[in-house]
Amino acid sequence: MLAYGFQEAGFPAIMGFALSQHGASRRVMEKIGMTHLYDKKDHEHTRSFYRIEQHDFNHLM
Repeated sequence: MLAYGFQEAGFPAIMGFALSQHGASRRVMEKIGMTHLYDKKDHEHTRSFYRIEQHDFNHLM
């Protein structure tokens, strides 16, 4: 999906988020090269936000 977003759709960056308590989802984003930006509490949940820039993705490939 990252390759499609960067190569086909031309996005300069892609963001993702998961509930902070879902460690497995957070680890997936870290494994694909995304960087943790911040956590934000929203109502009853805390979400962790991640981002990867196109130039960082290109270095992984």
